[in-house]
Amino acid sequence: MDVFNLNLNTKIISDIKTKPVEHGVDMFVRDMIKTLHEGVENTIILAYDKSLGEEDYVVRFSQDNLTMNIYAAEDLGFIYALLYISETFMYVDPFWFWMDQTIEKREEDVLIPAQDYYSAPAKVKYRGWFINDEVLLAVWDIDGDKDKPWEMAFEALLRCGGNMVIPGTDANSRHYRKLASDMGLAI
Repeated sequence: MDVFNLNLNTKIISDIKTKPVEHGVDMFVRDMIKTLHEGVENTIILAYDKSLGEEDYVVRFSQDNLTMNIYAAEDLGFIYALLYISETFMYVDPFWFWMDQTIEKREEDVLIPAQDYYSAPAKVKYRGWFINDEVLLAVWDIDGDKDKPWEMAFEALLRCGGNMVIPGTDANSRHYRKLASDMGLAI
């Protein structure tokens, strides 16, 4: 069976410089650091394919299986593809942060079957949640960062395939709209 060896030496190459894709790549790299060890040098390339639908992605491999190509028409497609790989092959749960999931480095290589992977069509256009009791989240900080709990809530939403959020109802909720938007979520 042909496989792609995902490891810490896998480089991510992208000319896409949007904040949502940068956040998505950062999440993926963090997952790699937590779960993978060093291995064969190879590459993940992110590239636009405007023939794909909104939020869709396709993952394909080069003939030598040293390059994973991720194609999407827009930001969320790239984010969903990266998070799909993280959950399916690195076993990072969508709620890892909220469940205190212990993520350990794997002893074996992460071998991804070198076949085409296609996103599943969304059942509804807008998928998300309303963050209730935002005043409780607003007073919490992680390592001195008051935005981090919100970032982790938005990350969990993206990992679940969400694309929109209502970040609270009071005047302070406006503070987190930019962060949600920067991560690719509609308000």
